[in-house]
Amino acid sequence: MKKSGLTGHLLVYEIRNTVGNIFVIIFGVFFPLFMSILFANVIAGQVPASERLNVSTSIFLSMIMIIPMATMFIGYAATYSQELENNIPLRLDLFGISKRAVLTAKLLANLIFLVVATGIYFAVDIPLIQIYTPVAGAVLLLVAVVILVGGILLVLSHSIANLLGKFGPTYAITMILYFGFMVLCGMMGAQVSQFPKAIQNIAKLLPMTYMSTGDYLKIWRGESYDPTRFILSFVALAAVAVIVLFISLWKNRRKK
Repeated sequence: MKKSGLTGHLLVYEIRNTVGNIFVIIFGVFFPLFMSILFANVIAGQVPASERLNVSTSIFLSMIMIIPMATMFIGYAATYSQELENNIPLRLDLFGISKRAVLTAKLLANLIFLVVATGIYFAVDIPLIQIYTPVAGAVLLLVAVVILVGGILLVLSHSIANLLGKFGPTYAITMILYFGFMVLCGMMGAQVSQFPKAIQNIAKLLPMTYMSTGDYLKIWRGESYDPTRFILSFVALAAVAVIVLFISLWKNRRKK
């Protein structure tokens, strides 16, 4: 049987799957808005007036990273692991829908949702939080960072789901990693500089960290900044995702 490629119906189906996951809506849309507005008003209000814009802008920049972590990581892993557990990819393949087309539709659907959720974040937060006006290109670069982080995390979540094959263990591990990332990257109130040196070194391997430490704030304001460590953090996270991907592929080949 000839396999069908990507179609509009398949893409709509995957978009509905993504939007239908209530946890994605809660953690990917409402949670970052709640955290950013709450922290910007509580924490920024406790610092000297001269530092408030710096703090509130850093909070705005750090909380936006919750969106790719929620949508492309725990959201995708939850949906895909449920499908694996119920043999849905196999059923679609038997009905002539290629696995490549399904994966492409999933990627596009999650990317569309990620961009829309990011747009909502900007639309709601900017009128409610006082932040620095960014230099030209800083907003587009921020959106690119969100998409890139989301893409890497999607590969990681896809690999974890493939490796475990069941919803329960997959959701537990991705949720633990999700909150672990938030703590390590300084999104839960504690600053990265307050951690022991060894924990700081681990945190610096995650690109989300550089949004809360003030590194991206320098780019946002157009100040001089060496992006080497920021770029290397993407490489480190991508390397972990690729390693887990290859382990999952190796395991599935052995199972077959």
